[in-house]
Amino acid sequence: MAFFFYLICANAFNLPLAGPVMFYRYYVHWYGSALCFIGLLLAASAVITLGVNFRIGLDEETPVKLVTKGPFAINRNPLYTGMVFIFAGVYITYASWIFLVYALAGALLVHRQILREETSLYTLFNNEYAEYCKIVGRYF
Repeated sequence: MAFFFYLICANAFNLPLAGPVMFYRYYVHWYGSALCFIGLLLAASAVITLGVNFRIGLDEETPVKLVTKGPFAINRNPLYTGMVFIFAGVYITYASWIFLVYALAGALLVHRQILREETSLYTLFNNEYAEYCKIVGRYF
């Protein structure tokens, strides 16, 4: 995380970078920033919609209800999808090989966490979650 933070600051303040820039087009920075903003909105709306049901990590002992409204009506994992949008947006904005590696690694780790949480949700909600999965896609 500290290295990732340094890379963002290095790009913002013209400090030495770790690796060459892959491409540079002024307007591409705007696309990357827009993708980050969309990801932030998606993640924030997911946290707000979850409300008291928000948990960090897997917690099968605390009773919660299955949230299927708001952004969860179009995406089973809007918080994680928002994070992937942010990873991709940072890569597009700064266009460095290092950011590409971070974006890909972040997306893989997020996918792994989604699979782990889905297993937990099947345990907690059984048929209700299975029916929800038939209606709403994992990502979109």
